Formats: sequence, structure tokens, C-alpha cells
Amino acid sequence: MKTKIFLSLASFYACFQCVRPMFYEEPRYEFWWLALTFFFLGVGFFVNRKTSL
Repeated sequence: MKTKIFLSLASFYACFQCVRPMFYEEPRYEFWWLALTFFFLGVGFFVNRKTSL
């Protein structure tokens, strides 16, 4: 269970790192699909944290 929570937090952190360049002075949007992928990975790990890994 701790592994799923760690993977969820790591996925949300990676999502944040991909979203962050969108708020610079010269916004860069080419990583939006990667941010979306990491976001759904994080949600999936968080929702399924009760099952064994």
C-alpha cells in the first residue's frame, strides 16, 4: 500500500513538472499529453491503493 501512495505522489510530482512550463513568460505546451498521462497514473494508483502491488 505504501508503494502505491509513493507511486501516486511521484506521478503527481511528474505531472506538476510537466505543467509548470505552461506558466512561464514564454509558455510551452508541448508536454500537456505527458502531464495528462502522469495525472491519470497518479489517480489510478491512488484509487487502487488498497489492492496489493
